[in-house]
Amino acid sequence: MKKIIFSKSSIVTIILFSLVLGSYYHKKETLQQSDSPLPKSEKIPDQKQITGEKKENPCQESENIINALVRKLYKTLGSNEEEVKKNRTLFLHQDESLKKILIENNECGANSASRLANIYSHFGFKDKANEYHKIVLDFAEKGNATAIENLCDYDSVTTEEQKVHFCKLVIENAKEDSKISAVHFLGQLYFEESKEDDLLELCNKAGDNKSHCHMLYLFPLADKFYKEKQYERAIKFYEKIEPYDTQGIYLIANQLAEIYAHGMGTGINYSAAIAWYKKALEKNYNDTLYSAIMNNMGNVYNLQKDFVNSFKCYKQAAIMGSAQGKRNVAIQYLYGHGIIQDYQEAYAWINVAIAQGLDENQDSAEQMKNWLNYKLIEQDKTGNELKHAKELAQKYYKKYVLHESPTATSN
Repeated sequence: MKKIIFSKSSIVTIILFSLVLGSYYHKKETLQQSDSPLPKSEKIPDQKQITGEKKENPCQESENIINALVRKLYKTLGSNEEEVKKNRTLFLHQDESLKKILIENNECGANSASRLANIYSHFGFKDKANEYHKIVLDFAEKGNATAIENLCDYDSVTTEEQKVHFCKLVIENAKEDSKISAVHFLGQLYFEESKEDDLLELCNKAGDNKSHCHMLYLFPLADKFYKEKQYERAIKFYEKIEPYDTQGIYLIANQLAEIYAHGMGTGINYSAAIAWYKKALEKNYNDTLYSAIMNNMGNVYNLQKDFVNSFKCYKQAAIMGSAQGKRNVAIQYLYGHGIIQDYQEAYAWINVAIAQGLDENQDSAEQMKNWLNYKLIEQDKTGNELKHAKELAQKYYKKYVLHESPTATSN
């Protein structure tokens, strides 16, 4: 069976991590999966913590012995690999204190066996590591919850097959605050192997970590399918995870709207596109993003020949700052779509759009402006209509681009 491979740490770091594992087990804090199988801590316990007064913690004696062992290892073995190779055999085999550790099928026994398996593994004693690892496995198979969590979480001797098995048990049976490591391990594994059904099932069973699982693993998987143009699979997962994108950070609703509007992996569905745009607009977006989404929704209404709603969307987008929205308002006035045809309004809005700057269609906007200029002069040789249109353009520019107050515009 394939072994789990962890990153190679220095011997000193390993020893320091091992020393503080006792306090980790006592607190039972939830840890995320890391490259090192030994949890980190803020500081090494001092001598008082190891030899001080007895506490109520029933595992304290075993923890003290293992902590003392690690302290001795730190002092005796040295800090480089050559010194370790030279000293480890002499030291570990001669330490009699380990015989005092009572390893029974309970929380204390599972924690002690797990720690010793890790320590022996890191110092090259495979046989001793496997001996303690088998004890943990035996406890786990007998239903020891601590052993099961340890085999899923940080045990460095566990094979991938074993880890998958025990992490699944954690997901099914463990308390909510114990599931995070299992979610991370299985989530990453299923994501890398593109096992979408397994990943979806995992996230649905993740309890308090459900939202975290959906956004950390299912969203990248949906994006991966989208980039690979596997649109049907992308749609499936975007729709599953959208409810968890409560702040709209991942723009999933907008992405789905674009997919349905352009018929990617599905037939064009304008009604679905509009529904998803409306969902996207429920998020607390800034004016720039909100106006862009509103303008895009206006485009879909326009394709449906629903000109009244398209004009409303374009006008709202224009007011909130979208240059494209302003251009589209001008076009609606030009053709009388959703609003009474008005060349003066069309001229005013296209001028504002040009002045603000268009990422696209700048040349066509200039052509439209010139055409309207000609038509307004043609309609009114006195030039009053063109003059009024230019005044409107100034008014709209100050209000919707410079955002000047009415008082400022009147001065």
